[in-house]
Amino acid sequence: MRRLVFLILLLCLCSLVKSQRNADYGVFGGVSSYMGDINPGRLLYSPGPAGGIFYRYNFHPRQAVRINLFMGGLSASDLDFGNLFQTSRAASFSGIAGELAAQFEFNFLPYSTQGKRFNYTPYIAA
Repeated sequence: MRRLVFLILLLCLCSLVKSQRNADYGVFGGVSSYMGDINPGRLLYSPGPAGGIFYRYNFHPRQAVRINLFMGGLSASDLDFGNLFQTSRAASFSGIAGELAAQFEFNFLPYSTQGKRFNYTPYIAA
């Protein structure tokens, strides 16, 4: 009986040791803007709200897989520009753009938020 209790306690302790965090998730926000036929050159013309969520699974201290969902508002109007062609065309639009993306990340240094040695790392995403 003592052996059985000892074995159960040992198994419980072993399962607690492997409780490191392997996943990260979060939100991000910012602005989105349009550049195209209506706006050929103005940077940050008619900015709209943008934001998203992400989930990252770290299966190794240097490798991770990340999934992003991003949404942003876009709008533009020919009437905002002084070009004669654009003002006579008078095209405009507004809408929401979305993106669903998957990435593989490779960190050059072993990344961890637990200690102070490598709490940052340069990485390549593909």
